[in-house]
Amino acid sequence: MKCPKCKGTNLSAQKRGFGIGKALVGAAATGGVGLAAGFIGSNKIKVHCLKCGHKWDPTTQAKAEEAERKRIKRERSDARWAERKAQRK
Repeated sequence: MKCPKCKGTNLSAQKRGFGIGKALVGAAATGGVGLAAGFIGSNKIKVHCLKCGHKWDPTTQAKAEEAERKRIKRERSDARWAERKAQRK
């Protein structure tokens, strides 16, 4: 995995934990039950580039990389198809 901004490979992954701010807002809005709001988003992982400081969601990057691989594969397939078609003439 590389940083999408600077292409650096010195990365750190961090899992988000309990959010005290969300818990306090939830508790103020709904009482004690709202404390559970602090766990919203607690299982998300963020990757941090130690070279440039950029932070991103690795699942978003993985989806973009997969789309790029599919695009390249499709272009190569189209090129082979066009070459075969030209050879038949």
